[in-house]
Amino acid sequence: MQNMKLKATVLAVLGALSIVGCNSGSSSGTGTHAGASANLARTGVITGFGSVFVNGVEYQSSSATVTANGVAADESKLALGMVVKLKGSVNTDGKTGTAVDISYADELHGIVQAVAVVAGTGTLTVMGQTVNVDAATVFESKVTAITSMDMIAVGNIVEVSGYTAGDGNIYATRVEVKKAAMASGDEIELKGVIASLDSTAKTFLIGKQSVDYSAANLGDIPNGILANDMYVEVKSTQGFNSSNVLVSSKVELEGDGKKGVDVAAGEDLELEGVVTNVASPTEFTLNDQIVLLSDKTEFKHGTASSIVKGIKLEVEGTMNADHKLVADKVNLRQESNIEMSALVGAIDVAASTVTVLGQVIHVDSLTLLKDERDGIRYFSLKDMAVNDALEIHAYLDTSGNLVATKLKRESSGDNTSQLNGTVASVTGAVVVIAGVSVDLSTADLTAFSSVAPVAGTKVEVVGTFANNTLTATTIQKDD
Repeated sequence: MQNMKLKATVLAVLGALSIVGCNSGSSSGTGTHAGASANLARTGVITGFGSVFVNGVEYQSSSATVTANGVAADESKLALGMVVKLKGSVNTDGKTGTAVDISYADELHGIVQAVAVVAGTGTLTVMGQTVNVDAATVFESKVTAITSMDMIAVGNIVEVSGYTAGDGNIYATRVEVKKAAMASGDEIELKGVIASLDSTAKTFLIGKQSVDYSAANLGDIPNGILANDMYVEVKSTQGFNSSNVLVSSKVELEGDGKKGVDVAAGEDLELEGVVTNVASPTEFTLNDQIVLLSDKTEFKHGTASSIVKGIKLEVEGTMNADHKLVADKVNLRQESNIEMSALVGAIDVAASTVTVLGQVIHVDSLTLLKDERDGIRYFSLKDMAVNDALEIHAYLDTSGNLVATKLKRESSGDNTSQLNGTVASVTGAVVVIAGVSVDLSTADLTAFSSVAPVAGTKVEVVGTFANNTLTATTIQKDD
């Protein structure tokens, strides 16, 4: 089993309730009808296919216009974890809809400069940008020797999708390793807001990355004049010079040159992402979009006081004349603090549950499903079988149910199981974690001075599961 470690809030996504009955490219949606929402704009993560799932809704996409990085494409060019802008409608069931337009553009495609990732969590530095990765970040690789986020190395070329305010920090929803290293003629790309512009030296900053535009094509820039706070894409075929400055071959305006959501006043918008600033109790910035709260705003999984920098959430509202999103609903994402790596004990497709380590895990409309074993694009509970190896991230809801935020079928597995969570109770040599009885009688307790950890301790256990008990071989603190 891969050694994994869960950190902080997990971005919970995927319309799994719809996906369990959908294994083909056809959609169960029936199109818009009376009462369906129209002219809907959404920015969110692709979380499944069958047609396309975004924010828990299955969008029929056979007639949609699809673009990927500015190039006309079809659905096959889209992938799990990509942040897309979608326009269409949602049916009254709230689970299906019709997409008219789907567009994807990466935030970053470039050279890795530093890696600080442990067990899939941490940061990558890519062309002066800090890329934050966690258990929710979808990882893919076109380099066969690189099979996990931890194996990414300095010099690798990666494409990153995620949320950013254009200030040099990216909260990655997807990281794909494109190549082991940049080759002659390759083009790399960097987006962001220009800062510290020096029109004499012909340099500026994007995040912490210095850019030399002295030889760049500025034909896309109005009057060929750059300015601070302008939102641009920098392209380079030369890479870095000896001073670690990115030598640009072209600088293009992104959209209208202003970072933000391109939605007209009066248009409805559903926006998902990370809070990048809190200005007051009634105003915060989600990614790069200012959001206003009112006494009419409805909250789920929290209140206005729960909104802090770095938290992940979803907002539904209407854009006002000042290009601020007036929130009707705010859904704060549930934090996953339980991780299991084990074999499937049972599957109930009708109930949308799997049993792992003797515990029933619920798969809901915000669970991300991913198949790493067979690479099934339209992956669902119907594709699983008893004794499949799963990695699950979950939380305990207010009804006492374990709810998965991410469920991944792994390429291989054995009877070795892993459980990360908080000790709920201790009885002699047996502790209970997420409902699982863990026998520590033969475990190495060196990390706890040879006694069982006390209730409330976060731990990581590795052992074998049989007869509804996980017999631990090792246990350590999970900080």
